Amino acid sequence: MSAAAVDEETYVPTGSTVEWSRLDIRVVWVNLIAFLLSLGSGITGLIMYPDGELWPLLIACAAGVIGTVVDLWRWFTTSYRITETHVEKRTGVLRKEFRQVARERVRSVDTSAKLRHRLAKLRIVHIAAGDTRMHSTFTLNALRKDAVVDIRRELVPEHVETNDNEIVVSRVRWWWIFYNMFQFWAILAAGFLMWAVYWGLEEFGVNLFDVLDHLREDAGFGLGWTIAIAVLATLMLGWAALAAEFIGKYWAFELVRTKDEGGALLTRHGLFSTHTVHRDESRIRGIHIYEPLVLRFMRLAETTVVTTGIHPLQKESAHILPRCPVSEARNAAKFVLPGDVQPLEAPLLRHPLSALRQRLIRATYESAIVAGLLYWLVATDVFAEWVWQIPVWTLPLAWTLAVVDYFTLGHTLAGPYLVVRSGAVGRATTALQTRAVAGWTLHQTFIQRIGKRMTIEVLTAAGHRHYRAPDAGVQQALAFVSGATPGYTTAFIEKTAPADQGNVTTGGCGGGT
Repeated sequence: MSAAAVDEETYVPTGSTVEWSRLDIRVVWVNLIAFLLSLGSGITGLIMYPDGELWPLLIACAAGVIGTVVDLWRWFTTSYRITETHVEKRTGVLRKEFRQVARERVRSVDTSAKLRHRLAKLRIVHIAAGDTRMHSTFTLNALRKDAVVDIRRELVPEHVETNDNEIVVSRVRWWWIFYNMFQFWAILAAGFLMWAVYWGLEEFGVNLFDVLDHLREDAGFGLGWTIAIAVLATLMLGWAALAAEFIGKYWAFELVRTKDEGGALLTRHGLFSTHTVHRDESRIRGIHIYEPLVLRFMRLAETTVVTTGIHPLQKESAHILPRCPVSEARNAAKFVLPGDVQPLEAPLLRHPLSALRQRLIRATYESAIVAGLLYWLVATDVFAEWVWQIPVWTLPLAWTLAVVDYFTLGHTLAGPYLVVRSGAVGRATTALQTRAVAGWTLHQTFIQRIGKRMTIEVLTAAGHRHYRAPDAGVQQALAFVSGATPGYTTAFIEKTAPADQGNVTTGGCGGGT
């Protein structure tokens, strides 16, 4: 059973006599202090500026008060217990809601702490079940640190967290801040900050744009210099915001691996709010390195583990490194995928040249279709005459992306792992244990049939659930399938005529997942 919520009528009791426990009482005092601070800020504002428009401050004060009351109500109405077979949580008074998950399905017991929790020596506990749905994790907010340790030892008994028992895989470097600053989100972050400053000054009768206009006139800047300085200032403000966000989130970041048998992969980080994430090593099936096109030229990557019970959309659990150099990600892979074979170091097989020709042809005719459509719209006076030429001007870029896409393709077998790589705009490299393969899907379009190619799709119960190697040669694909899962696919390959095959699915192959 997953940790899905049920109401009182549909709840199935476990029959245990274990007593229900409450959250720690200290969270009440912490929330009471937060309540008084929120209320006090609003009263202070009214006293100091009785005639001012203080509705933003009052809204913020009201939000703080409401949030504090909700937290207090949650403490009064929440209880939990750990029985011999289940972990259970109940909330509510008039309409009670229950959550329960079988202990054998618990995959991790992670912790986090906001600043107020750290001051009170409390932690928020996140118990994750073996389910990729987001509701498979439920939270206990908040418990004492020693109670959290006891819960983790009881639910994940094979892990003992001590400094002598850990191998440090990676630590944050200060220059990683710059890798996370220069991105599109800087513009949005700057826009949000400018909006907040504008409305904040408006409450005190100060118009930000009037102030900036006076400064421009005093400095004697023309329109061009004004625009250039405004753009640069906006970017710098956004970069500063992203740098502050990175420092707050990844302060003292560590990726460690426990040395005991049946250990775990841990990440610890955070300045004001701390997070500790445990990943059961026995459930890790591989590693996934993603390099967006812009970051690829900077040799940067985003790294996630391929594991059962954790979906990549659950970023806090799946991501094991912040955005960092790809060399750091590959070095971490040596600890995530222990053994003599390092699959990410193995050379990949190049796909047939017909895949490159197809991509170049597709880029050409797609641009021609768009240009023809725009030309028709120009003829009907919808657009200006020059608009239809845009696809023609961008054709070299389309060809370049087609070439990049082709040279990204690759796959190989490396000992107990298979490796697939693809993607032009975002290059994704995945190393997966062959025992985690749950099935195969082989796609072959009419064009691929002419070029003697097919697309390999690896099915698994971990990570994204499927990983692709597009446009491999037919013989390459069949050798890849039979090499990764020998025996099971032998009869299938012997009976299949590749040139006549359009879409083949095989299932149930490979070891346990």
